[in-house]
Amino acid sequence: MKVLARLDENERDDIIAALSGSDEGVEPAKRCAGMRRYLAALSATPGEAGRTMRRELIVNSFRAAIAPPSTSRSAAASVDGAHHGQFQPGLAVLEYPRAAAKERIEGEMILAITVDESGDATRITISGRKFNKYFATLSDGQHLSVEEMFDPMAINYYRSGKFMRRYKDGKPVSYQAQVPMVWSIKE
Repeated sequence: MKVLARLDENERDDIIAALSGSDEGVEPAKRCAGMRRYLAALSATPGEAGRTMRRELIVNSFRAAIAPPSTSRSAAASVDGAHHGQFQPGLAVLEYPRAAAKERIEGEMILAITVDESGDATRITISGRKFNKYFATLSDGQHLSVEEMFDPMAINYYRSGKFMRRYKDGKPVSYQAQVPMVWSIKE
């Protein structure tokens, strides 16, 4: 919000429309000019907050550019803690496993994550899980367990990103994080 406060009201409205995806009818030249002004204001934002905001904009822009086309029935995962300043997602995309979506498997899991001094996840284990079904049946009759479908997705997602660093006496320290993940299908 502080970045947007640096811009005049018309520029602010244009940028909010662009960031929310509601600028479909806007000329590309005007859209680019607005984003240039936003990036200039973002570049002027100092410190860790500025770096985090710039990284998030770049990562989200690339994700939007390479995102696969949406299917007729959307399946999404809800991840608690991922967007509250505790974790900055990396390049791994969190996608709902197709076999699980097809069989409407939903549930929750708790990840125990060891975070090192630089904010990287060094050890990730699943400390608990509860799903409405425990396996999906594939078209060839084989079974795929929830562990095989959801665990690698969650582990790769958190391993590719960065956690907020914690400090003790002014020095970064490693710590343990308990991260709940809720997997639900949204129609």
